[in-house]
Amino acid sequence: MDNPLLPEGRSARLWGPSIFYVVVGISFLVTLLLTMSKYPLFPFRMDSADWASAWLLATIGDYYATSFCLCGIVFATEGFLSGGIWSLGILLLGSWVSCAYMVYRCFVHRSLVLSSNKKPD
Repeated sequence: MDNPLLPEGRSARLWGPSIFYVVVGISFLVTLLLTMSKYPLFPFRMDSADWASAWLLATIGDYYATSFCLCGIVFATEGFLSGGIWSLGILLLGSWVSCAYMVYRCFVHRSLVLSSNKKPD
């Protein structure tokens, strides 16, 4: 269904990112559920290498799933080149680059607000 608030053809271009985020979200959810079923989080079993490595991998997956979401926002607001550089930093160098991007948004864009085409009710 086309959104009347988006320009012609724009809503069709949103299918790719939407499908990507559905796949990323479901993939991480399945990973988390499998990890929780095989290696319950509580009680902590810090003496078990299998338990610790399973939760380490789940935590890494969680970080990257969230990072992909932030990178989508960065690409949409900053454009291909600048967004690509910020996204590579976020994905390869970690959360300090995410924090640096937030500071950049505050000073350069003077806002952390994401604008919306949706009209308020």
